[in-house]
Amino acid sequence: MIFAHPRYKHFSNRYIVSSTGRVFRRNDGSELNYHRMCSGGKFVRLSGGKQRLLSMTVGKMVLIAFDPHGLRGNRIAIHLDGDVLNDYRDNLAWGSRADQTEVSMKKPWHRRRVYGMARKHHKTAAKERTIKRLLKRGYSHARIAREIGCCKLTVYLRAKSIGTKTKIKHGKNINDDNHARRQCRL
Repeated sequence: MIFAHPRYKHFSNRYIVSSTGRVFRRNDGSELNYHRMCSGGKFVRLSGGKQRLLSMTVGKMVLIAFDPHGLRGNRIAIHLDGDVLNDYRDNLAWGSRADQTEVSMKKPWHRRRVYGMARKHHKTAAKERTIKRLLKRGYSHARIAREIGCCKLTVYLRAKSIGTKTKIKHGKNINDDNHARRQCRL
C-alpha cells in the first residue's frame, strides 16, 4: 500500500508499506533501515525533499497506509498484543494514550515487573541486614561493598540509616546525602 496522507504531504507517495510492517522506497524498492528509540518501537527516517526529515514509527505508517481515516486529533498507534516490535496490520489499532496504558497493563511481563519490584524490596532488606552484621564485625565500607556487590556509597548510606559509624575511609564525610542518593541507589 502506498503511504499517503494530507497531514504528511511532503512524504506522501514516496514510500510503500506492507501489512507485515516493512517499509520500502517507492523509487528503487529498497527497504528502509529501522532504528529504535527509548520508547522501544521501530522507527524509520523519512525524507521529503528539500532537507525535510521525519522519524515515524513503523506501526503508525502501517495504520496510515491501511486506515488513513483513523488518524485524527491525538490518536496514536496501539499494539494490541503489547509487543511494540510486532507491526503486523492485524496487531495495530488507533487509540488514545489511555487505551495504550490499558493495553500495556495487560502485558504478562508487566505483572512480572510488579512482582520483581516486591522481590527487589525483599533483597534490599536482606542487604541492609548483611551490611549491619558486617559493620558490627568491624569490616570497612570498601570490604562490605566488595562482598555484597555494591558501591561504598551505598554501604555508607545504609550505615547512616542504621545509625552506625558514617565515616568513609579514603577521605571526607559526605555532607550532601541527597547528592549521594542520586549518585548511587540501592
